Amino acid sequence: GYLGDIGVPADPAPMDFSAWMEAFLDGKWYTFDPRHNRPRIGRVVIARGRDATDVPLLHSFGPHRLTLFKVWTYEQEGRLFNPPHHGIDRTASAQMLA
Repeated sequence: GYLGDIGVPADPAPMDFSAWMEAFLDGKWYTFDPRHNRPRIGRVVIARGRDATDVPLLHSFGPHRLTLFKVWTYEQEGRLFNPPHHGIDRTASAQMLA
């Protein structure tokens, strides 16, 4: 998926896609990001799968070149969600902003 830079310093390097994992704990789904190892906001899910082969951006025979892919994110004013100690609750009942 796409991982925005809301709440963290912007990275001058070109954006690459990011991966994170989800685990079902105590009756709820939680999001973990082992690569960055800190809570982040602004994730945009592009696809879900068990591994990269489940959700390729392009899937056919031969070489490919992605010519355009844009994502716009906007930070909303309001109360920020404080995630529980073991991840971000992404169940339908969780409200991220008041």
